[in-house]
Amino acid sequence: MICTRCGFETEALPCEVCDEEGRTRRLVRDFGLTRGIPTTGSEVESFDQAMKQLRSRLDAEEFEGQIKFKQEDVLYSPAWWYIPFTRIGCSGFIVSRLDGHVNWLGSSNSLADCFWAQNHGITADETDFIIEHIEDYDGTLIMVRNFTHPDSFSADSVRYYSATQAAAALDTLPAAFLAYRLWFNFELIRDAATSGAFRFSARPSPSSKRA
Repeated sequence: MICTRCGFETEALPCEVCDEEGRTRRLVRDFGLTRGIPTTGSEVESFDQAMKQLRSRLDAEEFEGQIKFKQEDVLYSPAWWYIPFTRIGCSGFIVSRLDGHVNWLGSSNSLADCFWAQNHGITADETDFIIEHIEDYDGTLIMVRNFTHPDSFSADSVRYYSATQAAAALDTLPAAFLAYRLWFNFELIRDAATSGAFRFSARPSPSSKRA
């Protein structure tokens, strides 16, 4: 059958593309989230602080419009707030309750992917990524070869790790990749880490944008 909203073929209605409510419910279930703006207790103060952090980040980017979103689509965990203020090319913002870091989400990844990355310390800004233990050396090597080499961070062209450079980076553990932009690599990182190839820790780099 054809979905009357998006025009795509689907096996059931509402289709997976248009079923926003179903996706939100799955996120709440899969990530153990709470939905909606809090109305009592310390959570109200925490949410207000998150909104101030978001406003500060937007001001820094010279965005002067109002922050509007559906209150029932706010999601939060003990570690962060998801603010569903979406625009073209932006699927919302995650504000850390720990340090106030504002993670500006693009539109190329699902929210489930973004939440996984946030829970593992990876954001759209510069990230300090530490490989602490390796079980599958070859799999880890392949992953690192997809990282942008730091020599090209300030260059006009992007250059990736060669096999020799990747092996040298992994020669001593823990292997630190500091102030890296890993947002477009996190699915590869997730798949390798989930398979047990290595263990890692990550956090927003001190040099990354903060409100």
